[in-house]
Amino acid sequence: MGKYKKLNISETISFWINYVLIMFILTFIFLPDFSKIKNLEEVPNSLIIYILIAIIFLIHKIKVRRYSVVNKTLTNNQFKAVSESHNLISNEEMKLSEPNLYISINNTLWQWEGIQFTVKKVNDKIYINTMPTPSFRSNPFSYIFAKNNKTLYLSLIDDILQGKDIVKHANQKVKREELKFWNQGEWGLLSILKRIFMYSVFIISLYFSFYIFENTKVIIVLILLIISGYFIFWDIFILLIKRNFKH
Repeated sequence: MGKYKKLNISETISFWINYVLIMFILTFIFLPDFSKIKNLEEVPNSLIIYILIAIIFLIHKIKVRRYSVVNKTLTNNQFKAVSESHNLISNEEMKLSEPNLYISINNTLWQWEGIQFTVKKVNDKIYINTMPTPSFRSNPFSYIFAKNNKTLYLSLIDDILQGKDIVKHANQKVKREELKFWNQGEWGLLSILKRIFMYSVFIISLYFSFYIFENTKVIIVLILLIISGYFIFWDIFILLIKRNFKH
C-alpha cells in the first residue's frame, strides 16, 4: 500500500493543470508589479508574496494525495457500518462502497467539483485520504473539509469498537439536525448582528473595488467580497427555503 493516493493518467493531468491555472491567475494579478522591476535591488514585496503563495500551493498539491494511516482493526461489517454512518452524517454522495474500500463525494457550492473522501482497509490498518476531485476545475482549498471528514470517520471507528450501534445513532443525529434546522429562527440577535456585519463588509468591499488599483489591496478586497458574498448567497437561500417550507 503506497503512501499516496494513485491517480490515473487523465486525473494526474487534470490535477496538475489545475495548479498551472492557479499560477496563471496569480501571475495575471501580480503582473503589473512584475513589470516595474528594473533590477534585483528593486524587488517589490508583491513578488515575495507571489513566490510564497506559489510554494504553499505546490506543497499542498503534493501533500493532499497523502494517506493518513490509522492502526485500527475492523471487520468487514464494522467497516461497512462506519462508512454508511459517515455517509449519512456528512450527507455525501456514495461513489463506491466495497468490503475494503469506501469512496464518497462531498458536493457543495464552495467546492464545485466536490471533495473526494477515500478510505481503504488493509489488514490491521485504515488508510484515509481527503482531496479535491482531480479536475482542472476543482477548488484547491480543502483544509476544513479534509479535517472534518477525517475527524468524523475516526470518531465513528472509536464508537463502533466500543460496541455502539453507530448506524442507529447516525440516523437519529441526522433527524435531530434536520429538526433543529427547520425549527431554528433566523432573526435572533446573533443572526441579525452577523447579517449587519457581513452585508456591511460586502457593500464596503464592493465600493472600494472600484477605486483600488494596487494589486495587494485588490486581492484583499476580492477575498472579502468572495467571503461576504458567499455568506449572503446562503443567507438568502436559507431564508427563502424556510419561508417556502412554512407556506
